[in-house]
Amino acid sequence: ECYWMVSTAVASRFKEVMDKITRTIPVETHVVPVENSNYGGNIEVAGLLVVADIKKKVDELGLEGKYIIVPSTFLDLYGFDLNSENFLDYIKTSSNYFYVFSW
Repeated sequence: ECYWMVSTAVASRFKEVMDKITRTIPVETHVVPVENSNYGGNIEVAGLLVVADIKKKVDELGLEGKYIIVPSTFLDLYGFDLNSENFLDYIKTSSNYFYVFSW
């Protein structure tokens, strides 16, 4: 199983694309919209997500031992978000397998 964490702005279109791509791939893929709670919930772009938003969604879904793919746009070159939290610190403590993707 593979979980793609995406912004709410692109979730529906991303799901359409992934459904087409994964028709011939024997892996269960889930597109998961991640709400931005850092800016009052009215921001829908991935670039303003923070590590806490990803953590919250992973916890809500009860994901353990899963492959989770997140966008690189909310992290700087060293893995820090806008709140100065490092995504690598979270990865080290998680039972999941994270991949950071870039467009």
